[in-house]
Amino acid sequence: MEEFHQRIDRVLLGPKWHQQAGQRSQYVAFIEKPEDNLHIHAVFHLPTGGDKGFVTEAPKVWGKLAPAGNLDIQAVTYAEGVADYITKEIRPDTCEQMLLPRHRCAAPAAA
Repeated sequence: MEEFHQRIDRVLLGPKWHQQAGQRSQYVAFIEKPEDNLHIHAVFHLPTGGDKGFVTEAPKVWGKLAPAGNLDIQAVTYAEGVADYITKEIRPDTCEQMLLPRHRCAAPAAA
């Protein structure tokens, strides 16, 4: 997921994407059914104007990373419904299946 995230940000923000932490896209993702039908549900918050680029470029990026996989992009029209759906398999014993962007999870630098 992180590789996909980095590649999408490069497409949306350009070659210096890693220097634009405040402009990077954000996501929360959940791995579902890793034992028998591995798939990921994710919600992305995109930089201003990034929606169109994401819709056109994400399938290309995903196709390079997971040639046998598929990608289903849908606009969020009901946030609470999306939240319920993508978290339906999360339990205390499966919480490690939640994925967040590494650049937002890193410990802050010491002052």
